[in-house]
Amino acid sequence: MSGRAQSLSAVTLVTADMARSVEFYRSLGFSLLAGGVDAGFSTFRVGSSFLNLQLDPDWVPPSRVWGRAIVWVDDVDATYVRALAAGVSPLMAPDDAPWGERYFHVRDPAGHEISLARPLLAPPATDTPVGPMVTPDVSYVDAPAGIRWLHDVLGLDPTLIVPDDDDGSIVHAELAWRGGFVFIGSKTEGEPWELGPSSVCLAAESPDAVDAIHARAQAHGADVVVALSDSEFGSHQFVVRDPEGNLWVVGTYVPEVPAD
Repeated sequence: MSGRAQSLSAVTLVTADMARSVEFYRSLGFSLLAGGVDAGFSTFRVGSSFLNLQLDPDWVPPSRVWGRAIVWVDDVDATYVRALAAGVSPLMAPDDAPWGERYFHVRDPAGHEISLARPLLAPPATDTPVGPMVTPDVSYVDAPAGIRWLHDVLGLDPTLIVPDDDDGSIVHAELAWRGGFVFIGSKTEGEPWELGPSSVCLAAESPDAVDAIHARAQAHGADVVVALSDSEFGSHQFVVRDPEGNLWVVGTYVPEVPAD
């Protein structure tokens, strides 16, 4: 381990009006992961990172810009049109910057400046990415809580969340784990797989990685049902039960891909 920074996990912004700020970011297409208009803390999914909002009723917007958060979007001009349609007043129209981005700026209700941008020249794709051919699908009574648990305890990375706007349940979510995914959704009455808990195996990159995830699970008070050990088939692993009874095996065993 080198101790070097690897990525930016989250940016947390203070707001005196959570409802206005949540609706502002929703209007720009940000996906709400946790919290909401009545919460003291809310989290939006931004690619592989997060944008957090923290409520402070005494917050006063700064008289000078402290800096800005830059968020890449899939289409700058479409985002600009979406902002206008939602009643947002951007600080500028989309423009091409000399450093190779198309962008525009907005200021959120708390006074924070946000740049919505996109690289002008994306690197050419050499091969079309192909997703995994087998993907586990796990249903939860409280899917938002399940997603938070999987992210906080095991480090799975939510890449897609499709909520039901009527009741707050999750129609479909995708959580990335190294080169694979786990599908997550809310349980619905009468679904064919409503029989019991699931079991999913996650292959970590090394024994040290397994140890780190085990320590993370313990720090969150997770229910480790099989202690960290070396199995007879060579996997350094442990098993943890999530709050709805599903079992998650974290180890080093990777199936051998048969030759063609």
